[in-house]
Amino acid sequence: MKTKFSKKQAKYWDSYTKGINRLDLENVPVAEINELSFFKNIIGPLKGKTVLDLGCGTGKLGLKLAKYANKVTGIDISKNSIGIANKTAKYYKLNNFEGIVGDFKNQGYTNCFDVVLAVNLIHHTDDLDAILEHIRLSLKKNGKLIVFEMNPLNLLFIPFLTMNGQIKSHLTFQYLRSNEFSLKYIFDKNGFKADQHVRWSWLPTSFTNYSPLFLKINAVLNKIPVINLFTAFNVFVCSK
Repeated sequence: MKTKFSKKQAKYWDSYTKGINRLDLENVPVAEINELSFFKNIIGPLKGKTVLDLGCGTGKLGLKLAKYANKVTGIDISKNSIGIANKTAKYYKLNNFEGIVGDFKNQGYTNCFDVVLAVNLIHHTDDLDAILEHIRLSLKKNGKLIVFEMNPLNLLFIPFLTMNGQIKSHLTFQYLRSNEFSLKYIFDKNGFKADQHVRWSWLPTSFTNYSPLFLKINAVLNKIPVINLFTAFNVFVCSK
């Protein structure tokens, strides 16, 4: 059952994606190409694997991964977002992608997925312990959970979210909770082992649309102690 918080989030994202018919998977900006390459490196070989893109939104990532994986399932509480994802999959004949509207905790998946992706999901949920419990159940024995989260310590997100009309959905306790220290504690408490922690970017990733120099700047900044605590995104690869 949806909580009051999740209902509010669903309503917000239905409104945010209103007017979008489908995604253009052919003419994508450089930043998205870099992000896809990053995720493929983190996930590893996708051939023959089943992937769950939890909180998939319009399928921006899951649809691209479907070109390489055996099957990708996308779940999101936003009906409008899933509608866009499924329309895009149909248009590009990605028959191995399935978008589902609803609460993940009610889906009943057990030992189904090689990889569960939670991309910017954690700061949009208030029942995280329950979700992590169901992720553990849904993963295969050697499956892995990959968490990609905006870093609330990076203050550059404030003007970015404001310009993109997303500031209201991020002025929450859940967003502040999604720092690397809280996440490590939450994973351990819920029976996950953080096998790998990667810091991704520092400046807004869209800057790479204009110059590859920003990739080099980001790489340098993320290697400097203390400064790298303010990276744009924290990525964790977890096993159960």
